[in-house]
Amino acid sequence: YLTFAGKPRDEEVYAHVHESPRIMYLPLIVLSVFAIGVAWTIPGIGLSINNLLEQSRPAGEIGNGVVWSSLSYPNEHDSHAPGIHIAATLVAFGAAASGFLLATVFYGLRKLDPADVKRQFAPIYTLLWNKWYFDELYQFIFIRPTHFVSGLIAKFDKQVIDVCIDKLASGVKVISRADDLIDRTFVDGIVNLVGNWTYSAGRSLKTVQTGRLRQYVVLIVVGVVALTMIMQMAFAGR
Repeated sequence: YLTFAGKPRDEEVYAHVHESPRIMYLPLIVLSVFAIGVAWTIPGIGLSINNLLEQSRPAGEIGNGVVWSSLSYPNEHDSHAPGIHIAATLVAFGAAASGFLLATVFYGLRKLDPADVKRQFAPIYTLLWNKWYFDELYQFIFIRPTHFVSGLIAKFDKQVIDVCIDKLASGVKVISRADDLIDRTFVDGIVNLVGNWTYSAGRSLKTVQTGRLRQYVVLIVVGVVALTMIMQMAFAGR
């Protein structure tokens, strides 16, 4: 009621208000028609959306609560029984109609002063104005404990897990440096030393081969003679 019949708070904004273009409100009109008549039964053939949805609805059940065992819940199908469905519809419609009538009395007819009602029913007004303190209750029960636990987890992660990982990384770094030092000093050193010795021996032995054939023949003859004399001396003692 306040939206459509009340006095605008900002006259400048109210002066620039205009209707939406057709491309926006025409689809809404079509949807509103379907929203009103979608659950109606087609005369003559008895076809309705309720019958179609009823075919895919699972069977209801009766049982007790898990946390609160003495709390029982009825069969889900019972909520659609005429005795319950009609009563719930009347209660919901009555609440909406009562709100509309009260808004008309307060802001349309000006028979009652909202400020007087606010003062007389201050606790109820405060409770309703703060939406039953649902946000504060949700904050206290769920959000604050979640933030507290997540803060503890984050603190443990930073001060324990991250510290352990950093210490392990530092230890691995020290070990890798020591391993690199051993590899370069001892392993590579020994391999390089053997290689240098082999290279030096090869350079020394290559001078023996002069490439002269006569010298090789003389050395062979001298070697054969020396070997023969050694063998004779060895067998002469027997």
